[in-house]
Amino acid sequence: MVRMRAADAVEKITRFDAAVLASRKPALLSNVFDDGTPEVRWHLIAMLRRLPLDAAELASILKRLDRLLREDESRIVKTAALQTAFELRQQSPGAQKTFAAMLAFALQSPWPSVRARARKLAG
Repeated sequence: MVRMRAADAVEKITRFDAAVLASRKPALLSNVFDDGTPEVRWHLIAMLRRLPLDAAELASILKRLDRLLREDESRIVKTAALQTAFELRQQSPGAQKTFAAMLAFALQSPWPSVRARARKLAG
């Protein structure tokens, strides 16, 4: 509960001041803060979109987001992964291709919440 609330607070703070993430960028990229709970994971996913990323970091994050969309048990994590990929897609042609594949998967997924988010992002 404490970790989830802390992740929520940090994620909300970074909406207005993403610079506070700079010192924690290596840990966020390595996924060291993921405690195995969906509640923490979806906040961490949201923070990833606020990091300045080079091409290799972007590719790594998109690969992780695609895996989360396809394999995570939590539907909230799946939709958070899709949303973050959507927001990162403009950073490179490779990111656009990865997002397009994720979107196609999400539009055909068996989870109504994921399909709904995909339709919103596609439209």
